[in-house]
Amino acid sequence: MRRVLAGGRATGAATGALALLLAASAVGLAVESDFAGRVSPLSGADAFLYDASVAALAALHRGDPWPTTAVVLIDRTTLTAPGWSSVPRALQQPQLGRLGRDLLDAGARRIGYDLVFAFDPADLPPPLGASPGYDAPLADLLASRGEDVVLGTDASVPPAPRYAGMVGPARLGVIDLQTEGDGRVRSVADRVRLPDGDRRFGFAAALARDPEGSDSLAGRTFMVPAAAVGTIPHLSGSEVATCLATPEGRDDLGRLLRGRTVVIGSGLGGEDEHAGPDRFLPRSVAVRGGGPACGGRTDAASGRKAARVPGAFLQAAAVEALQSRSPIALAPEPLRIGVDMSLACLVLAIMRLVDRSVRLPAGRSRMLGTTARSAAILSASLALLGATAIGIATFGLAVWRLWLPIGNVAAVMSGFCIAGTMAVALRRDMALADLKLAFGRWLPPHVVEATLDARRTVLHGSERIITVLMADLNDFTPFCAAHRDRPEAIVAAINRKFSLAQSAIDRHGGCLDKFDGDAVIAFWNGVQPQPDHASRAVRAALALIEADRSDRGSPLTFKCAIATGVAFVGRYGSEQKSSFSAIGEPMNLAARLEKLCRLHGIDIVIAGSTVESMSAAPPAGTRPERAVLVGQAPLKGFDDPVAFYTVSAMPD
Repeated sequence: MRRVLAGGRATGAATGALALLLAASAVGLAVESDFAGRVSPLSGADAFLYDASVAALAALHRGDPWPTTAVVLIDRTTLTAPGWSSVPRALQQPQLGRLGRDLLDAGARRIGYDLVFAFDPADLPPPLGASPGYDAPLADLLASRGEDVVLGTDASVPPAPRYAGMVGPARLGVIDLQTEGDGRVRSVADRVRLPDGDRRFGFAAALARDPEGSDSLAGRTFMVPAAAVGTIPHLSGSEVATCLATPEGRDDLGRLLRGRTVVIGSGLGGEDEHAGPDRFLPRSVAVRGGGPACGGRTDAASGRKAARVPGAFLQAAAVEALQSRSPIALAPEPLRIGVDMSLACLVLAIMRLVDRSVRLPAGRSRMLGTTARSAAILSASLALLGATAIGIATFGLAVWRLWLPIGNVAAVMSGFCIAGTMAVALRRDMALADLKLAFGRWLPPHVVEATLDARRTVLHGSERIITVLMADLNDFTPFCAAHRDRPEAIVAAINRKFSLAQSAIDRHGGCLDKFDGDAVIAFWNGVQPQPDHASRAVRAALALIEADRSDRGSPLTFKCAIATGVAFVGRYGSEQKSSFSAIGEPMNLAARLEKLCRLHGIDIVIAGSTVESMSAAPPAGTRPERAVLVGQAPLKGFDDPVAFYTVSAMPD
């Protein structure tokens, strides 16, 4: 008993230690899942979870996925158009200025140059230098409409002082796409610290914020595209000029740009291309050729398998997110801790579920069968856990407008769950193999399963009240004499009867002790608690006698003796060879009673102690067998005559 309690305490301690480990991991990841912490909330498994949640959220979206932004690309077609092709890209300030003016005049609410004006052409030495009025179109635009223009700048390369002075610091945005470990961009910084220590607005934040509005920003802008980023309405710089050349084109362009924020950026293949958080969203294949799309194209795609788009699209997606009614923010630390702890509890529940769900089969178990079943149930449970994580994250985005970075936590918890559960399953299979090796074929599988947790107590011995069944074959000696010339027939016949006995004993939950000559010995209540052990033994004997009557292919039949008493159960033998058995008075009594079957012409003899045990603990839900007193008989080794009974009821 002390060993069983110690085993229970050890199991409880292991469960408690695992719970503490899961809780500590959940809290640690929740605290560190911050842009200022050690783990980015958009990296690792959180990256996959974010993309899946964005796709789930997009499926719920109704209406125009890009109502407030558009993109104009300076692509190869633009650079080869008249007015552009004769000027190096570094000296295209006039063309970019005129393009910006045209977009604002066509109805754009605001424009942003996702390009860096790093120098003033007038500052270049001859012969590269230009006249002071060379960049007048851009300078006039910044002077007259500077509040509607944002200039892109780089954290390490300051813009030309003249241009910076024209728009002021509030209209200078640092182009800083935050690439995660998997190469995808899911957020942009609202503020960027420059090498000199100064903090500037990020490009998207400067483009989206109201100049007279508050400077308070969340720190990061999460991109939450409702469609593939490449479907943002867009057209090239050359198409803008073509559209403005006709009244119909001007009307279409006006309808497209009216009230929108437009990002002007590079559209050259292989230049400034990035992947966004839209890998699970449907993509359109780029359509080449055709006339100008004055109403805006929505099928742009470049890069490998349309997974990468120009950075201008991602900046536009960030602007779209900032201009939404309620931008997404990172969940506060207390909420992250609470959700992560809930996931830890869910993982513990899954481990408990798997442990309770895996049972040994009623028939012959296969090698590593428990491990295979554990793996199957665990896979289904973890798939459900993943779906739950996506549901929670999507709910957070849709309802709370918060990003809950639970992907990494779910991955770590799943790792613990897989390791812990499979270790238990493997240990259980190894224990089963150990028991099969120790017990041979004495125990049916469901009895073996019941001994897994207490096998040390069972194998090392215990004192128990058991009921013993001894079944001996009638007239086996004459049968052997008659078939002396056919030994294989003798072996086949006895094995046939032993199989019937094994089946009856297994069916009623008995432990097969041994095959002793032509006898079968089994006992009940020796391995696991069986309050109705006496009734089980009697029913097994009745089942065996009934099987004898149905087995017309063999002349051999059993006679059975049953006794109940205190015995010592355990593994007996040497290190080289041992057997699991019971020793005590009921074994001797059953052996003596078996001799009375032939003497009184009955198939089953039952000791009075067994009848008393049957009356004290009848079988649940069924009527007890009716024991009939046959008489009393003096038996060797017993001082007083022993009363013995037989039964007349048949098994249900």
